[in-house]
Amino acid sequence: MQDPLPSSEQRSRSGPGSVSNDGASLSPEMLRRVAERDPEALEVFFDTYFDRIYQVAFRLSGTREGAEDLTQEVFLRVQRSVGTLDPKRNPWPWMLTIVHNLFRDSLRSPSREKPVGVAPFEALETRERPESGPEGALLQKERARMVQKALKSLPDLQRMVIVLRDYEGLSHQEIAPIVDLSPMATRKCYSRAIAALGRTLKEVLQ
Repeated sequence: MQDPLPSSEQRSRSGPGSVSNDGASLSPEMLRRVAERDPEALEVFFDTYFDRIYQVAFRLSGTREGAEDLTQEVFLRVQRSVGTLDPKRNPWPWMLTIVHNLFRDSLRSPSREKPVGVAPFEALETRERPESGPEGALLQKERARMVQKALKSLPDLQRMVIVLRDYEGLSHQEIAPIVDLSPMATRKCYSRAIAALGRTLKEVLQ
């Protein structure tokens, strides 16, 4: 039976060798200890990456419940396979691959009771010039609603590529192994996704 994930209180504690929860890279020595399943190192690892994984999961699932479930599954998978972690490499792409695989599998599962939604994509919304005042706030809220609706219409792979590219800032070369495509294929996927969003949002964002 897998151990539960660290509680929020546990993850917020600071200890020897801990880092701020800002996604900062861990040292090779710390990652070596993680791969050896050192309890303190694992806690630091979870503390470092938990919020980042949750944010990606929320953007994909669109609900807190869905994000919590996906995040829980990701870290249970990490716990099972952390022994394969290469201390000399950044673990973030490896973890994003786990997110992608679990998200894809959840969509294929016949037991899934409801469709996965999409949370508002702030990065896309804020490309527009910020509006001031109450009327501007209402306009931004309406734009966010339309962006969310447009993103729901995207195929799941395109949605994943958008998240990795626009939110995580990954290059197409970095995205390719995560989604099991060539860099050229991810570039085309991303271009199609942006074009589809543009067609849907053209009238609203003019």
